Amino acid sequence: MAQTKKTAKSNTDTKTKKTNKSAPLKNMTTQPLTEPVVPIRREVGAVIYLLLALFVGISYFIQDGAFIIFFSNFIKGFLGWGYWLVAPAFLLISSILAFHRGRPVALRIFCALMIPITVAAIMSLMMYVTPQAQMKFWDVMNMLFEDGKKLQSAGVLGGALAVGLQKAFSIWG
Repeated sequence: MAQTKKTAKSNTDTKTKKTNKSAPLKNMTTQPLTEPVVPIRREVGAVIYLLLALFVGISYFIQDGAFIIFFSNFIKGFLGWGYWLVAPAFLLISSILAFHRGRPVALRIFCALMIPITVAAIMSLMMYVTPQAQMKFWDVMNMLFEDGKKLQSAGVLGGALAVGLQKAFSIWG
């Protein structure tokens, strides 16, 4: 009886040895010799947003320079009163991109970009007389852009959001 147990044991040992020999050996020389390159596109984006925040901050005080005038008029036309919050929003985006630590940043950046638009729309609902309904869409957008450049309205994005909110929920909604 003792012998049968030993033979059964030895049969299982030989089976496992055969399967181990038939398994392919791992080739250790296929590992890369250099470490993979870490992309730096978020850090580059952080520097770009920092420069844009600097340009917008300069345009708050000085209206010289072709790019600063063009960029500030562009932002004023689209955001109107939200123009005053663009530099802090760009600084926030720059810090989000610079200190991301591998976490996802797309939603945070989107929310930071929506701050000036939302504030402009809220101010437009409280202070701006909306254009008449019989005007064409493009005429209203042109009027909002021009008024936004003069900082008299919420601009195109804030004004369109305000008009949409007013039509959907009324002024009280």
